[in-house]
Amino acid sequence: IENGGTPWNPDDRGMFFPLTWARACEALMLEHSSNNKKFIVVTNGALARLGVSLTARNPSLVSRLVLCSPPSYQDMTSSVPQKDIEQNLFLLRAVQSIVFPLVLDNQFFVRFFSNLFLFSEESDDEWLEEIQTADKESSRSAVIAFNAGVLEHRSYEEELEQTIQQPALVLIGKDDAKIKDIEYEKSMKNCKVQRLNVGQNVLPYEAPIEFKNAIQQFIME
Repeated sequence: IENGGTPWNPDDRGMFFPLTWARACEALMLEHSSNNKKFIVVTNGALARLGVSLTARNPSLVSRLVLCSPPSYQDMTSSVPQKDIEQNLFLLRAVQSIVFPLVLDNQFFVRFFSNLFLFSEESDDEWLEEIQTADKESSRSAVIAFNAGVLEHRSYEEELEQTIQQPALVLIGKDDAKIKDIEYEKSMKNCKVQRLNVGQNVLPYEAPIEFKNAIQQFIME
């Protein structure tokens, strides 16, 4: 949003994967593609679904896929019923005037949530300041949609197990609850799961050097 995008509102764009995100990335890749240049798609967290979609849709443009701290393989290959998503959206919208000021805009809660679910060590002031200074008003629809499960409306089993032929790397931090999840490696055609000795769920921020080194090694293989 801060780079010129528009908030994604399910009322305007429907109850489906926000394909416009993938198409925007594809347009950017085409704009910068020259001399048969290929791209490496790198995602963190729930944006794994976007990375999988991009890689599956663009075999001639994407050479490799890196999923950092993705959802579990079971979550990626299952779906949330639309009626449940609609109910979640209704409830979250009904309480947003209370929830956002008291919880999501509260630095104490952001720190508590980050330390509990995102970071292996305590989150730092720079992280908290970045979260607190974000444009919350314009991003509320996207936050509500994400927490309602809109991105989980369908399975990505076909893309993961059949469509994607490119090499894939799954990076998992040492304190990630999914550290024993090897289904990606077992089910995808050309996938390696690598566990780092640091971090939890935001490895690019928690352990940038280890994160960078793992990707460099993957590219050179």
